[in-house]
Amino acid sequence: MKKLFIILSVVLLASCGSPETSTAVSYKDKNSFDESPVEIEMSDEQIAADTESFDDSPARGEGVEFGSFISKEVGPYSNPFIIYGSDFGVFFQTMYKQGKFEQMLAFTSTQSKVQFGEDVILDFYKNELDFGYKITQKSNGTEGDTIIINYDADIMATKKIVRINVIVENDSCKIVLPDNLKNFPS
Repeated sequence: MKKLFIILSVVLLASCGSPETSTAVSYKDKNSFDESPVEIEMSDEQIAADTESFDDSPARGEGVEFGSFISKEVGPYSNPFIIYGSDFGVFFQTMYKQGKFEQMLAFTSTQSKVQFGEDVILDFYKNELDFGYKITQKSNGTEGDTIIINYDADIMATKKIVRINVIVENDSCKIVLPDNLKNFPS
C-alpha cells in the first residue's frame, strides 16, 4: 500500500510540471464535417483570448441590477394570489397584526377612500377591526373588475368563510371595503 502511494505521488508530481511552462490543451473542432476532426494545440493564453470574445457577463466589480430582467409593466403587488410567498389577504392581515395601519390604508382602494374618507378608514383599522384570527385561502372568483378571495377562518373556535374583495389599481392590489365597515372582512 505504501509503495502504491509513493508511485502515485511521483506520477502526480511529474504530470503537474513547472509553473513557468504553459499547459497545452487539445481541442477538437466540433464544427468540422470530417470523420476524423483535426486536433489543435492551444496554450492557456490562447484559450483565454478565445473565450474573452464570447463573454457577455459583466466585468468583475460590476453588478447586474436586481430585477433588470423582470418586466416593469407589472408591480410586485399586482397579483393577489402571489405576494412575497403568500396571498393578499394574509399580507393585509400581517400589516394589521404588526400595527401598520397607514400601510393598510395605502392598500385600500380609491373607491373606498372616496366613499368613507381616509380618517374614518384609518380609525376603523386602528380601533374597530378584528382581523387577528387564522385564515386559509380556499377559492376565488371575479365579479367585473373585483376579485373575491374566499378564506376558511377560525374565529373564536368557530369555522367560518371570510370573503375579501380586491381590485387592482395602479399595478397594486387594494382592498374594496363593504358598504358597512363593520362587515369587513365579510
